[in-house]
Formats: sequence, C-alpha cells, structure tokens
Amino acid sequence: MVAYLCKTYGLHHLDAIGDIVQDTFETALKKWRFNSIPDNPSAWLMTVAKNKAINYFKKAQKTELIENDRLLADGFIETETSPNLEEVQDSQLRLLLSCCHPGLSEKSQVILTLNILSGFGIQEISSALLMKKEAVKKALMRAKKNLSDDVKKLDPLIELDNV
Repeated sequence: MVAYLCKTYGLHHLDAIGDIVQDTFETALKKWRFNSIPDNPSAWLMTVAKNKAINYFKKAQKTELIENDRLLADGFIETETSPNLEEVQDSQLRLLLSCCHPGLSEKSQVILTLNILSGFGIQEISSALLMKKEAVKKALMRAKKNLSDDVKKLDPLIELDNV
C-alpha cells in the first residue's frame, strides 16, 4: 500500500503515507473486531487507504500546507477493487529503486528498505544492524529527508523515472 500510494502522490509524502497506512490497519482492527472480515481484505485495505489519502491531501490542499503538488491521480474509484498485480509490482519496484537512491549511503539504503518495504520497526532494524535505536531513528529520519529533498528537485510527473 505504501508503494502504491507513493507512486500516486509522490515519494516526498512518504511520512504522511506511512501514517495513512498505519491508520488504515488500525481502522481494520476496529471494524473487523465487531463486523466480519470482508470477502477481499486486501481490496478493502487498499480502498480505505486510498480514501484516507484522498481526504488527507484534500484537507492539506485546502489549508495550503501543500502547494503545486500532483494531489489526485486520474482513475481513483472509491470501490472495493484493488489495483491490478502489475500496478502493485511496478510501484513496489519504483519504491525499492527509490530506497536505493545513489545519493544515500549504503547503510541508509538498507535502513530505508527494511523500514519502508519490509515493515521493520526501529527495534528490529537496530537489532539486525547491531546499532543503537537512537542511531537508527536518526539515520532513518535523515535518509527520508534526503530522499524527499532529492525527489522534490525532480519534475513531479517523472520523479521516480530518473532515479
């Protein structure tokens, strides 16, 4: 979901997209506890995440927090359909390539990939890389900021094609 939303809204919104995806899983836990699990849970999750992203970026646009960004992608349909497999794989590949941006150190690339694509938390990454949690947290924040700054310099319509 992170990869697909990053492809749609841009990698420079990675933190907001991460929050949206976490909120989507929280919503699922609350709703599914009292209602039955939907027939297609992954489509339900993707639909909720897309709708939350739409609401977030519309609100941000109205409050002028975000200017001149490509906010809404064509073809957003608010139904319980998930993107096709090719679309998901493409967005995951784009996100993987972005995490391996040549402007980042190898350690930052590994930390970003483990966090964003694999879903590892700070504790797991620090254990795996034998680093202190604070060092991992700082490295992750710096890597996200550096990546976001580099992506903002590129044309938003081709932002990941040049990476």
